[in-house]
Amino acid sequence: MIKRIWWIVLATILLQSFAAFMVSAGKNSTKVTPVPAKPLPPCQGQKCSQPLTPSKFSSASFKETHSDGESFNYTVKRGDTFSSVCSRAGVESAECFRVAQSLAHSRYRLERLKEGEKLVFYTDKAKIVKMERELSPAKTLIVQRKGGTFAFRIDTAPVFESGKVATGTIHTSFSQAAKENGIPFPVIDRYVDLFGGRIEFSRDLRRGDRFIVLYTEKATQDGRVVGWGDIVAAGLRRGSKLMAVVRYKCGDGKYRFFDEEGRYAEKAFLRYPVKFTRISSIFSSARFHPVLRRRRRHNGVDFAAPVGTPVRSVADGIVRFAGYKGGAGKMVRISHGEIYATEYFHLSRIEPGIRRGVRVKRGQVIGRVGQTGLATGPHLHFGFFKKGVYVDPLKVKLPIVVEGKPFRMPQSTLKKVLDLLDKMMS
Repeated sequence: MIKRIWWIVLATILLQSFAAFMVSAGKNSTKVTPVPAKPLPPCQGQKCSQPLTPSKFSSASFKETHSDGESFNYTVKRGDTFSSVCSRAGVESAECFRVAQSLAHSRYRLERLKEGEKLVFYTDKAKIVKMERELSPAKTLIVQRKGGTFAFRIDTAPVFESGKVATGTIHTSFSQAAKENGIPFPVIDRYVDLFGGRIEFSRDLRRGDRFIVLYTEKATQDGRVVGWGDIVAAGLRRGSKLMAVVRYKCGDGKYRFFDEEGRYAEKAFLRYPVKFTRISSIFSSARFHPVLRRRRRHNGVDFAAPVGTPVRSVADGIVRFAGYKGGAGKMVRISHGEIYATEYFHLSRIEPGIRRGVRVKRGQVIGRVGQTGLATGPHLHFGFFKKGVYVDPLKVKLPIVVEGKPFRMPQSTLKKVLDLLDKMMS
């Protein structure tokens, strides 16, 4: 009840950010009256079926009688093919072939099914009347008989947004505490990016520090989560100091994040080139090299991560080198204006299109973590230059994002938000 009241007040204060929300009662987390988001294009020229219910795509396999005939509900297992699933459903092989052919020239081909995918067959005397394939919680592929052939369409269910709030106390690490409090990974990553320009999460946080995050969740009417919106407000209390970020609509109509002083909070650079990982080696003037077996300068930070983990450019820039280079293995070097440059070593692959002279954006995936060059295990070596000199990527002061005319968040509005965040963490 208390959280609900705080959401109402915060929604009033940040009315421009919550224009689509009307707050309703919630027990463990704040809920808002669902407001449909813009749906995907509806099916064309045919009547769409009703939005799917959870029972249609159950995790169990079973048959039942239905108005469209007998139905067979199935969850794809490792090694399954569309042909083998058809056989389990009691469908003739010729029928299976015709359904596959109807999708042969679309993006929904059936040659390769993913483990965990859910299919529903509606049959009549071993012939398919209709087949449904869940593409996402809000998107379903419908293949339906039309005389002697089959036609397909995509049905979409309405998506609704609701407000969520989570608070927690750090005991071992922020990521662990956030996961224990049920915060989704994309929201955790966004939180780290927003605060990463001012703190280093692996060494600046202490046991007992508190955090809060308010964000939006997108789900179908029956509660299946589709995704998450941006963070609305977030706080981090280290001892007696409250750090915060608040999303606010500026005079030019754009939403921006502001810190507890009312200044732009979002940095031009991301602090971390990989998401949700750990630091295995820090910037050092005399690190013992595990391959060369001697001490040498370590001009960067190593992030341990599984092979294939996406590597992001930490800022807008121009690729100056992309290829294989000695002990660095597959690497990418990017310049960010005249002052800054970054480099990324030991990649398992460089993304298609990433080559010398190409412009990249902040957060764009440029490669994948690997173990090429002089590396004892899969990791990313991240180097950061300032005016041609290597600096510690975890300590360098990052420039802020400035777009157009500078704008400050009104102090009266900001103070009310900060007071609420502080009380909600108490």
